[in-house]
Amino acid sequence: MNRYLALVLLVLLVLGLLHSLYAFAQGRFAEALIMYPLLIACYVFLVAGKKWRQRSDDSPGQGDHGDDGPPAPRH
Repeated sequence: MNRYLALVLLVLLVLGLLHSLYAFAQGRFAEALIMYPLLIACYVFLVAGKKWRQRSDDSPGQGDHGDDGPPAPRH
């Protein structure tokens, strides 16, 4: 995952959690529970991105025939 995207996602989750805690403290349960769909959406987004990355890593490139040894380490 891109660092900037991860940072944005982390900030959004923290802000959402803080909003939920504040809303629970005020007794506004409907507003406080809005965080759960956001958490589910983040989970689906992360899992889909991980599966997509694994598929793109498993498929051979244009010049890669798979018989020239192990892949080079990524930095």
